[in-house]
Amino acid sequence: MIASTFSSCKIYQCAFRKTLSFFIILLSIAIEVSGQDNQNPYLADFDELVQKLVTVHPDPYSNYGGQIEFYRKKQDFEKQIERVSSEFELALRLNKFLSILGDGHTFISYPKNSEEQREKLPLDLKASNNQLFIQNASSLYADHIGKRVLSINDVPLADLVKKTNELYPSENISGSYFNLIRTLRSRASSKLLLEPSEQLTFVLEDQDETHTLDVKYENNPMIITRESKLNIEKSNGLLDWDILGEQTKVGYLSWNSVLSREVLEEAYQTTPESVGNFLGWAYSFLNKSRPKDPSQAIQLVPVLYEEFSQLASAMLKEKSEYLIIDLRNNSGGWTPIIDPLLYMIHGEKFLNFDFEAQYIKRISGNDSSNASFQYSFGRLGGLDLELPFAERMAQVKNGYAGFGKAFVKDFQAEGFEPTILVLTSPTTFSAAYHFTYFLRKLGKAHIVGVASRQAGNSFMETTPIVLTESQLKGSISNAKQILFKNDPEMGKTLKPDYPMNWKDYKAFNFDRNAEVLKALELINSSFVKE
Repeated sequence: MIASTFSSCKIYQCAFRKTLSFFIILLSIAIEVSGQDNQNPYLADFDELVQKLVTVHPDPYSNYGGQIEFYRKKQDFEKQIERVSSEFELALRLNKFLSILGDGHTFISYPKNSEEQREKLPLDLKASNNQLFIQNASSLYADHIGKRVLSINDVPLADLVKKTNELYPSENISGSYFNLIRTLRSRASSKLLLEPSEQLTFVLEDQDETHTLDVKYENNPMIITRESKLNIEKSNGLLDWDILGEQTKVGYLSWNSVLSREVLEEAYQTTPESVGNFLGWAYSFLNKSRPKDPSQAIQLVPVLYEEFSQLASAMLKEKSEYLIIDLRNNSGGWTPIIDPLLYMIHGEKFLNFDFEAQYIKRISGNDSSNASFQYSFGRLGGLDLELPFAERMAQVKNGYAGFGKAFVKDFQAEGFEPTILVLTSPTTFSAAYHFTYFLRKLGKAHIVGVASRQAGNSFMETTPIVLTESQLKGSISNAKQILFKNDPEMGKTLKPDYPMNWKDYKAFNFDRNAEVLKALELINSSFVKE
């Protein structure tokens, strides 16, 4: 009986222990679920960003040192994000994490502070090939135009550039200068870079002498209008052309975004829900009011192939042998519309040309639960050389998806073989870089100005993202281009054939069209055509 009772107790104890263990497991799960529900929303956004990155980006790991180091850095950044107290700080930390990629198409946009965003720097800063200087200013600071920037608030320029690379992903030094200038432009964004203060103290250099200049941010400061030595006809602001020069006539094409009516018409026909975004993009450049009716608004946008046909006709009439293509303010757009334009410039040479440019696209990035890596391997630019010649000819003469084809089809290219000078700056990016690269590869094209912030061997395209908790917006690349397979230095920075240093800008009195003046000077000197 005692033995029986003892056995029953043992059985009861075992059952109790099993029940207790099960209860503890349930409690642990409940605590874990509760912890997830109460998780720091900024950490949740970081996890979401990382998940999107590994499912969309073509190579999320290599620049971090491999997959293991990627997740080691993720853990390090989690500790920083736990201390974040605002969306602004979150964007700062996320961009610092993304900056390791060195990818100008992958970033998180900073939230705007409406009050402080109105407070602008009353200086226009500009990067030359080797300096940062004051290009223009409000009347109060006009005497300092042209002076070089050595430091700001006791932080040397080199350190500012280095710190900027942690705030915005940059692909080369031009990208670093571009991001530095835009960070300093408003008081709100300058706090990312410098300790908050009532003013910025610049150390400037002029004629080998240095001095300080205290500058305060102002509500919408009035930058003075300085007369340019060139009077260039610009009727719409997106796509303009003119004939420059007095004795030597030179064609001039200014294109501020790789966009035109052809793209809008195609979008309106195939995806009408997207045309509003395209029109917003176009009218951010146009010097016109946007009609409410989309079809009317589209008609006010210039037609690329029509404008270029008119320019070529004017050049043939003037017997002009030179064409300046101004991409200084062009940050990209829609690369596919370039092909028919290249045919109009180079004729049959373009139809048979291999640009030797690889384009690799990630095709498995739409499902966040699938982090497998699958790619399509193709090429960038040009036509499929395996197609019969007649099909290639028909393809380009069809314009862009059938739009603008009348101007390409009827284009008379006989005798039109200009030497081309392409003007670039740190603003030149993405599709504008592609256009520069194509022209350079086809020959008889020379780059003048400051290098583009786009790298030739780099990640490309944009997949828009919105983080759930903070609603911060951003972009992740989904492709990679390799334009200089055997030249990594050129693949990082496409250096101009005729770089513009600070002394070059000074020689033209820091004119806003200094690059155009330099190109005209080259044409009028012993400039080599080929």
